[in-house]
Amino acid sequence: MAFTLGLLVSGGSAHAIPIIGDQTSVLLTSEQTLTDAGVAVSALGSATITNDEVGRTTAVLPITGGDFSPPAITIEHGDAGLQLAGNGVTVAADNLVIDIQALTLSGDVSVDGGDPTTGAIFDLDPCIDLIGSDAQCIDGDGSILFNGYKLTLTEEAAALAQSLGIETGVAGAQFGVAYIDVRLIPEPSTAVLIGLGLVAAAAGRRRTRA
Repeated sequence: MAFTLGLLVSGGSAHAIPIIGDQTSVLLTSEQTLTDAGVAVSALGSATITNDEVGRTTAVLPITGGDFSPPAITIEHGDAGLQLAGNGVTVAADNLVIDIQALTLSGDVSVDGGDPTTGAIFDLDPCIDLIGSDAQCIDGDGSILFNGYKLTLTEEAAALAQSLGIETGVAGAQFGVAYIDVRLIPEPSTAVLIGLGLVAAAAGRRRTRA
């Protein structure tokens, strides 16, 4: 049973439903910025770099686990991540975890093959809540994206990006837009309804955080 995460609201059960799979696709809207800075992006582990149906570069991260109990939702991508290389520096982010309640994407980050540290790499914002604002989700060609989750670099990740040779507009810059499809093990008492409840909850969480 697979669903798009941005279109789910759950009721009936008070405890978490296991997430057993599917994938997160990250449209790399910053590809031109990275290319201009001489930064190359490659896949780690079970992740792949491919093109979507209209030819845009997309990172595909298989989902390996997590828990679905809105508003607390975690989505795990064990042994899947991305590597960025530029300016003689290589930064790898692996074992990525999306936390919908905290609106963060975290992972194990290492520089030039050193010991990894775990922390938040991206902040997430639902694109649907940003329409008409300066923070709206933008495709690589400048058009507006109306769904998915905008990924922006945290302060810590911005410092690493600068070490790769990306000098301006790093912190809070849009790296990509994530589309999350999850596969659940539903319980008999749990009703999974199609709607925009989860996106609305995430948007409310973003406003509270701000």
